[in-house]
Amino acid sequence: DIPLVSKWPRGKATQSDDITADLFRSTREGRLPAAVIVNSSGGVTAHTELFYARLLASHGMAALVVDSFTPRGIR
Repeated sequence: DIPLVSKWPRGKATQSDDITADLFRSTREGRLPAAVIVNSSGGVTAHTELFYARLLASHGMAALVVDSFTPRGIR
């Protein structure tokens, strides 16, 4: 779990939420191409976001799966 802060404008102020992300890496060393995977309206699921993160990692990429639901208590 990598802690992140999500911020967005709200009127003249800024609102924020603490969220998390999981990093999936290839076994290759050094710099890698990377993708950020953001959950859909259904949240992070094993058969979509996590599946694609593992698939990308198995093909030599890094994938960061952002979960904005679980840390905020949304199911």
